Amino acid sequence: ANRGHQVAHLNLRLLQQHPAPDYDKPIPPKPVQKAPKKPTRPAVTFFGTPGKGQRFIFVIDKSWSMLGDRLPIAKTELLKTLKQLPAGSQFMIYFFNHVAEPMPSGLLPANQRSIALAENWIRTRGSFGGTNPRLALKWAFELQPDTVWLLSDGLFANYQEIFNQLQQDNPKKAVRVNTVAFCD
Repeated sequence: ANRGHQVAHLNLRLLQQHPAPDYDKPIPPKPVQKAPKKPTRPAVTFFGTPGKGQRFIFVIDKSWSMLGDRLPIAKTELLKTLKQLPAGSQFMIYFFNHVAEPMPSGLLPANQRSIALAENWIRTRGSFGGTNPRLALKWAFELQPDTVWLLSDGLFANYQEIFNQLQQDNPKKAVRVNTVAFCD
């Protein structure tokens, strides 16, 4: 260190900060190691918003304002999310504009066959009409979901009615409701 060697200088500083152990003292026992944590299941996410539970419901806007890239992007993300659903879980999809359009097969188990059926149906949905998620949300809560995702790019003319309905359908806030505002 006196000759200007940088590593020796750093080592000297470390020794000055942490003196050498006193070998005459008894060695303290090693701390008891905690059991390793159980691996956690990765969260299910839709556009980065996490879901919980085993029953997942998607309520997706398909109104005129979703024309262009918006609806295809939403569909792509929806399919990506369906493919990450854990075994044993279930899902349902509602598209809405001025009316609600449920997936015809109803609540499905999250497996390859069901996701393939859903994918075929999703790909045929097109943009048209107004923006009213009320009926789709009502039907979604009748399925007793754990997580509901509501994706829309528009304002709801009946916002207060929808809010009141959500409070009525989820009074204890036991169901996680993720809202995804899709905008440019």
